[in-house]
Amino acid sequence: MIKLSMRFWQHLGLLSRLLLAITCVIIITSVLMVAVQMAQEQADGNRRAHQTVHELRELIVPAVGGQAIVGDYSGIRQLLQNQVRLRPDLLKLEWRYRGMVISVVDPAPVVARAPDWFVHWASIPALRSMQPITISGQEYGSLRIVLNPAHELNSIWKEFVRLAQFAFVALLLIWLSSYFILRRNLIVLDRLVVAVDAMKRGKHDVQVRERGAPELRGLVRAFNDGNKRLGLLIAELHQREAAQAAQLEQITAQNFAYQEQRRAMDAAAIIAETDLAGNIMFVNDKFCMVSGYTPDELFGQNHRMLNSGMHAPDFFDKMWQAIGRGKIWHGEICNRARDGRLYWVYSTIVPILDEGTHQPKRYQAIYFDITARKQLETALQLEKERAEVTLASIGDAVMTTDIEGKVTFLNEIAERLTGWSANEAIGMAIEQIFNIVNEVTRQPADNPVRKVVREKHVVGLMENLVLISRTGIEYNIEDSAAPICMSDGNMVGCVLVFHDVTEKHRLMSAVHWQAGHDALTNLPNRTLLNDRFVRALANARRNSTLTAVCLLDLDEFKPINDLFGHEAGDAVLVEVAHRLTGVVRGEDTVARLGGDEFVLLLNEFGDMDEVELAVHRILTMVAAPYRIGNEDVKINASIGMTLYPLDDADPDTLLRHADQAMYQAKQAGRNRYYLFDLASNMEAQTSLRKIERVRQALLDDEFCLYYQPKVNMRSGKVVGMEALIRWHHPERGIVPPLEFLPLIEQTDLIVELGEWVITHALQQVEAWMALGQEWTVSVNIAGLHFQRSDFCERLSALLAAYPHVPSNLLQIEILESATLGDLGYAHDMVVRCRKLGVSFALDDFGTGYSSLTYLKRLPANVLKIDQSFVRDMLVDKEGLALVEAVISLASVFGSEVIAEGVETAEHGVLLMRLGCDLAQGYGIAHPMPAAKVMDWVRQYKPDPSWAVWSDTHWDLSDFPLLVAQHDHLSWVKKVVASVFDSPLTLPKSELVDHHQCRFGHWYYGVGRQRYGRLPEFAALEKIHAEVHQVGMEIVSLNARGEKEAAKAMSEKLMLLKDKVLISLGNLQRTVALNLH
Repeated sequence: MIKLSMRFWQHLGLLSRLLLAITCVIIITSVLMVAVQMAQEQADGNRRAHQTVHELRELIVPAVGGQAIVGDYSGIRQLLQNQVRLRPDLLKLEWRYRGMVISVVDPAPVVARAPDWFVHWASIPALRSMQPITISGQEYGSLRIVLNPAHELNSIWKEFVRLAQFAFVALLLIWLSSYFILRRNLIVLDRLVVAVDAMKRGKHDVQVRERGAPELRGLVRAFNDGNKRLGLLIAELHQREAAQAAQLEQITAQNFAYQEQRRAMDAAAIIAETDLAGNIMFVNDKFCMVSGYTPDELFGQNHRMLNSGMHAPDFFDKMWQAIGRGKIWHGEICNRARDGRLYWVYSTIVPILDEGTHQPKRYQAIYFDITARKQLETALQLEKERAEVTLASIGDAVMTTDIEGKVTFLNEIAERLTGWSANEAIGMAIEQIFNIVNEVTRQPADNPVRKVVREKHVVGLMENLVLISRTGIEYNIEDSAAPICMSDGNMVGCVLVFHDVTEKHRLMSAVHWQAGHDALTNLPNRTLLNDRFVRALANARRNSTLTAVCLLDLDEFKPINDLFGHEAGDAVLVEVAHRLTGVVRGEDTVARLGGDEFVLLLNEFGDMDEVELAVHRILTMVAAPYRIGNEDVKINASIGMTLYPLDDADPDTLLRHADQAMYQAKQAGRNRYYLFDLASNMEAQTSLRKIERVRQALLDDEFCLYYQPKVNMRSGKVVGMEALIRWHHPERGIVPPLEFLPLIEQTDLIVELGEWVITHALQQVEAWMALGQEWTVSVNIAGLHFQRSDFCERLSALLAAYPHVPSNLLQIEILESATLGDLGYAHDMVVRCRKLGVSFALDDFGTGYSSLTYLKRLPANVLKIDQSFVRDMLVDKEGLALVEAVISLASVFGSEVIAEGVETAEHGVLLMRLGCDLAQGYGIAHPMPAAKVMDWVRQYKPDPSWAVWSDTHWDLSDFPLLVAQHDHLSWVKKVVASVFDSPLTLPKSELVDHHQCRFGHWYYGVGRQRYGRLPEFAALEKIHAEVHQVGMEIVSLNARGEKEAAKAMSEKLMLLKDKVLISLGNLQRTVALNLH
């Protein structure tokens, strides 16, 4: 066999021997490489599996713990489902806690794609891990993690296939490349022979392509370089010959141009050269002709021989300093000629620098004779001085300009009126100094100087002009302008004359204004209103728009005069006028007819919706409280309105219709508007029918009471109920109160309904007492009902009807606005009712206009925080601050405080931290019929998270800690929202630097000063910095258009957010326990 193999080997050529040897080496190497790589892949797969388990522990365990603390089990399941969905290598996640199991299995697990023999050979088992969950020493179950081995097995199989393919391709490439390399090397030598023949024929640009083995490429490179260098050497010799010929031609041309330039310079300019001391070395003929000296008299003499004595001593010092530093100097010099006459030259002195030292070695001066120009300037200056003396003596303001409109002179009166001094104004454009506008339009007026320049004749007096001085003072002026012409008729400038007529104008305007305005409010009176009426109606016809004619009358204005005096009443009328003019538009009119009646002409409306918006704004503005002394008094208004041209009548008729509509508004309950038209009359009739239907429902006993529980979140006990009325309509079912109470709140029916509510609430209290429950029940009383003088007597009678019900179990809830009309009355009424034993609560506290004085004088037992503040306090920092302020006020004034609108457990926890223990809302219970209350109480269990804070109290000085939590949530929300096409509203500094965001400012400022010693505080820094890193990466991915990657990264940000919240919770709990 060996001899046979040797014989076979001897018959093989060199190419075949090399290919066979290389093939064997590659096959052996590939097998070894695959074996080693597969072993490495198995080891890496095990390491990645353990790393995955570790990452899952770090990400999921804190988040599951945080959700477990608040009992959010659906959130835990969602979290586990998200992780199983996002990770293909995760087969199963299972959380166990106190017998509860939440298990999530991948519904579509990855399956192994490798053959069975490879699966058996790789033998990668499924990795399982069990991790206990502990938060602040408290165990919250355990988390079981099961990884899918198929994911790693597929990766190893894919790598195996890739290596096998690589080995095959490598073998094939080596075969082919070896063959071609040996075959093509001999071609290079043939091409070298051909190139040498070409070089002999003078073709030095021939290059042989470098191919073949390194030795052959070296030979070819040497040949190419030699041939190229030889060609370049020959080309360079030709170029040098051509350059030398061109240079010779250029030198000849330059010499000729220099000679021509020198002859032209000598003919036009005065030229001289001096040494460094100023001694004359050269002068041209022009110099001798102007100075009167001969060249022999000048050579060697110092230039001072020409000094006229007309210049200051430092004039020439500055010149020598400039040229001594090598700078070119320009200036005008007056010299004295040989015959004593003076002549002026414009001088340019150029230092000639030494090429070696770059310092001046001599000076060359070029002069131009300007004697004639200087003589003309002197004559003009004298003439100007004589003119200025004349103009300064004129009593009016006078200004002159040149032909371009630049100021050349102002007299003293012009300086005073314009605010510009002559020195400042000369040389500036006339519009900058003489700033005039039209008094009516306030638009810039045509400057009379410009008009004179254009038309070249006198411009007469112009009216309605206002001059705005440099300091902003306005003057009414009258002016005229005329051209300034030379003897030859050429115009050289303009003179402007104007005088101040401000006082005259003011007196005329005052007389005209007073004739058409009300003396108290400065509003248009009936005289001016008639003129405005005509224009408004004409404009409505011309533009096909609606004009609203409104008559506004203040409600209950007479008591203001009676209680506070006529001066206070007049002050209120002035304030009403101010508010009305502020809320209407510029094209509208507000007029006062007398007393407390105002007329409003509201123009340019397209439809009724626009009119209603405008009227609502007016009513709201008028209804805002008025400050009288130390009291805040609320005054409403009723508005009657008609629309032109829908109501196509003359002005007097329109006012009469508006007056009739205003009467209807007052009849309907005041503080509203009424539209005079057929549709409005029909609506009024419909409203009356609805009110009668409510009255019939009361007679037919169609009303019932629902009860919403009030609880003490700290103790977990039910402490009371709020009685809420419902209409059990025979056809529509349960009707909410907002559909019928607004109809009757300004009628006596609201009183009847209020007493019905009190009666049935007392009946229900008595029924619950029989069952062993004594709850305080609160009822809502309307403002009109509370303001009745016999309210206390009627309440006493209703209580007397139920002698077994303690009066302290009844609580009256009133709105802030119900007491603003007469605070003294409200105080007395509350005191009298409290003597009966009932308590009072201010409902929707914080939404009205109450002051601290108001709160102090009204002895309410309970303040109810409006649900709009409570609902938004988790996401609105301002809402949180308002809630904290109300709780603090209640503490200061010794009142209890209860929060409405508690919708989640988180609302309750935050309220408890702020010091509010009482709450009601949908998060606790919806309003329910009385029959369901006892069942609800028996099954009621307070939220577990409230128990965590039940034995702790919060210091309001730590309120910034809660605000910091809001800031953190807001930052995360803005970053995540940017992934879903919302604009990023964070400044760059707050995004990239965790010291600069709002949370960072708190942490490194007030937070560190107050809590820096606590380990829970220190733990926040690392997590917060990581939140910023992930946030920046999300923004960067989103900016590059990698939306899916940014969304996936958002999951990590939300987990980090939960980590921060858990750490903040730990810190808050530690702070609260330390206080306790």
